[in-house]
Formats: sequence, C-alpha cells, structure tokens
Amino acid sequence: RVRRAMAQARGTPGRIALLGAALARHHASRAGADARVVRAVERLVASHGTADVGALAREVATTPRHLQRLFARDVGVSPKHLARIRRVQHVFAAWRDRPRAWAQVAAECGYVDQAHLARDMRAIAGGAPAGLVASMTAFTRAFTPLGTGARRVGWPDASPRRRHAVR
Repeated sequence: RVRRAMAQARGTPGRIALLGAALARHHASRAGADARVVRAVERLVASHGTADVGALAREVATTPRHLQRLFARDVGVSPKHLARIRRVQHVFAAWRDRPRAWAQVAAECGYVDQAHLARDMRAIAGGAPAGLVASMTAFTRAFTPLGTGARRVGWPDASPRRRHAVR
C-alpha cells in the first residue's frame, strides 16, 4: 500500500512525507520491542559488533534461534547482520578518528585480516574501504579529519588550512 502511494506521489518531498507518515503509523502500532532484544542490541552496540550471538542469547535467557526470530520481528535484521553493520560503523569511526592503514584498522576493530574487513564492507556498504572513503562528498569530508590518511586516499583538500574552510 505504501509502495503504491509513493509511486503515485509527486516529487521527493511528497514521497518523504508519505514514508514518514507510514513509519509513524508503524511505530505507533508497535507495543515496543521485547526487553531481551533491547538488551541484546545494547550489548551489540557496546561491543562494536563483536559480541558472540550464542553468548548474547544465553545472556538474555533465550536460544540463538529464538533471538533471531525476535530480532526479525523487532529490529528487521538478524543479530549477526546488525553486528556486521555495527562493526563497519566502528571501522569508519576508528579510521575517522585516526586515519591509518586499513590493515591496522581491521586488526584494531577485531577483524582477522584486511580481506575479512573488505568482505564485510562490500556486503554492508557496497565497496572496499579505501574506495568508499575516496568517494566521500565534500560534505562528508567536512566531518572527517583531513590528516595524513586523507592525503593517502588522494583527497585534494587534505591540507590542515582547509579543514575549517567548508561553509
């Protein structure tokens, strides 16, 4: 129903308004997430996605399969998928805070090797880490440190004097 309405809406603002209304209705119809899911999400976020799903299920007093069902219902993705998303977020945050070699970032963020990081990045974000960073827009770069790591990936405006020049 929402898909049909969005297809008939005129322009992006109309589509955004329709989607916002549909999400508000969906949210209002939910009684709230299961407390076990809330606790599991908190642990996944706090662990930067490195928490073991089996251990997480035991911690919230359920089975891994039941936790998957609860996540499907309340979150929309599996606990493992949410963990992968959180790990990728952690990688970008770690690189943003201190740009350095991707192999070093991978090791610091709990990946076995850079290839494992690259697989997760392709699956979650659609590309390899260096390619994703290189394709960032000027707006995104304004919120990313522009030190030696920025020069390494070829950003032309990587000099410190330009750091605050974006208006």
